[in-house]
Amino acid sequence: MIPEIDLDNSLERWLPVQSQELKQYQNFIEDFGSDALLILVLDTRDNPQAEKSIDTELLSLEELDYVMGVGNWPARYVQHKKPAGEGYTTYLIRFRPESHSNPNRPELLDRIDAIMNDRGMDYHLAGTGVIARAINQQTSRDATRFLLTGILVLLVFVVIVIGDLIAILQTLLVALAAIASLVFISVLAGIPLSIAHTVIPLLILFYSTSISMHVLSHKGDFRKILVPAIWVSSTTVLGFSAFLFSGIPLLTDFAVLGITGIAGVFGASILMFYPNTYRYRKRLFFKRIIHFPRPDSRWLVPASLALCLVAFPGIWQLKSEIYSLAILDPSSKAFYDHEKVEELVGPYFPLEYVIDDERTPRNLISRWVHDVYDMPEVGAVASFHRFPPLQDLQAIGYRSKADPDKHRITFFVPLMSTSDGKLLTERIDELGKPYFKSQRPLLQGFMTLYANIADALLEAFRQSLLFGFIVISIIMAIYLGRWKLLLPAMVVNILPILVMLGLMGWLNIRLDMVTIPIGCLLLSIVVDDTFHFMHWYKVTRDEELALQKAGPGIVITSFVICSGFVILLLSGSPPVRYFGLLSISAIAMALLGDILLLPHFLRLVHKKNE
Repeated sequence: MIPEIDLDNSLERWLPVQSQELKQYQNFIEDFGSDALLILVLDTRDNPQAEKSIDTELLSLEELDYVMGVGNWPARYVQHKKPAGEGYTTYLIRFRPESHSNPNRPELLDRIDAIMNDRGMDYHLAGTGVIARAINQQTSRDATRFLLTGILVLLVFVVIVIGDLIAILQTLLVALAAIASLVFISVLAGIPLSIAHTVIPLLILFYSTSISMHVLSHKGDFRKILVPAIWVSSTTVLGFSAFLFSGIPLLTDFAVLGITGIAGVFGASILMFYPNTYRYRKRLFFKRIIHFPRPDSRWLVPASLALCLVAFPGIWQLKSEIYSLAILDPSSKAFYDHEKVEELVGPYFPLEYVIDDERTPRNLISRWVHDVYDMPEVGAVASFHRFPPLQDLQAIGYRSKADPDKHRITFFVPLMSTSDGKLLTERIDELGKPYFKSQRPLLQGFMTLYANIADALLEAFRQSLLFGFIVISIIMAIYLGRWKLLLPAMVVNILPILVMLGLMGWLNIRLDMVTIPIGCLLLSIVVDDTFHFMHWYKVTRDEELALQKAGPGIVITSFVICSGFVILLLSGSPPVRYFGLLSISAIAMALLGDILLLPHFLRLVHKKNE
């Protein structure tokens, strides 16, 4: 059913619904019509007559009510640096977006593909919606591949580790019930799947074994782990809830899916295991899993402090950045087409400016446009003042419908990251300072959305991580009841997150459309095993006995969740692979913290009390 769920990776889903940038973009669309375009490059070297035969079919696209025009590129009155490649024919297709919040027209792309494929033409297509469609296709492939591979890996794992048919069936049914809850809420609530959501089914699939492994490590008696299971599930749900308050539609959907999945795991576990539906004979593997040589405890605290000192400079280097091409598999046709179009035609991404022609001398506008056009990043320019006097500028979208004094200037630049885009617009603004004192050209169009998404994501990351830390600290404090126990319990969970974020900074891994939830999400996951350990410590008042009781379940669940994240390394999308790698590192560190550092801290607390 996953491929049948709607897909939506449009950038607008990463901005708050009431965003000022969305409102500004809507006003621009209403005033000037559209900034959406496609560049189609045909390879006619082997068939020079193909251009004439294909013209008629491409012109038929104008029959679609949202297509504004089909013509050759560069268009008339467009100043263009790069000469047309010999043996190639280039078309410009302009169209109106579906809405101000979604400029993509996948049905138009599909029709162009059909025309080209029917003719057997070698072509390259780039422009508005092409990258988004490719990311949607990649999302569908990854979601299906991850889920099928995850089920297979989980099946092999439970057969090897559990080795009991009934217990295996119980564990698998819990996992499948949790996945079914995700599919149900996606269809019921109409939540479209994005590339950031592809990690959730895999996470829930392997996270579902957490309760199962702890139950089986206590001979199938759910009652022995019921209390920590309730606290663990509540904490993870609240961790996902942090994204509900971001105001960003995609993160809100992320939270709904995560909360539903965790609720499905807990509910299915109750049905399968409570109170003691099947007495599982604990295997020798479970008994010996925590018996391993431990390092000298004197080095644990200095080593932890050293990790923090190394991580902090990396955290300061951590930045948010959006770059659509970085999300896409480099082997995809859309990625190749983008590079080929920029090579043959030049930059094609429209950078829109609006200026008040009545209050600004025309000669100053012309000089500013000339200076910007000379920038190496700018490949072409279409400006209102270059059109002939009798041209109806409003009809072609270069004069505002609301205010006839406002006109439009379009520079064509490379598709770039949000940080590079900001630097470019700042340099363009500097070029305008000698010419414009008060009425400066105003940046408009899709770039205003693109440039502000990184800021919105960084703010959402900070808020979610802070919310998660506060909520988890409060829950842990209520559960433990003593600050002397709270401090070591929180340290062993915060340390892996700090090291992971520091690793992101040192490796120059940006917070983007995939990695943005990683901080709060992993904090709410790694704390689970600490709850199980501290539950048995409260019961036994002995850190070694607590480790014997909780240790097998902690080690097994950490291993199985890491196995799930390993599957993300199969993705063609670099950010998804980074998500998997960073998650594995954080969970592995949290495991070491729970079985090495936490007992050491509790031993110190115990000695001090004595």
